[in-house]
Amino acid sequence: MGSQVRRPGRGAGGEVVAAVGVTVAGGRITEVDLVVNPEKLEGARRAAAGT
Repeated sequence: MGSQVRRPGRGAGGEVVAAVGVTVAGGRITEVDLVVNPEKLEGARRAAAGT
């Protein structure tokens, strides 16, 4: 697994993988949070946007 090449057609799946393990002020967003804690992800998105 040397290079991370995005293949056409991955779309949403690729973005979800990219979001996994992102560190934010409120803590770490994990794969589980993407499923069971979307509020945490939304809060992180707002913080990143500065709103």
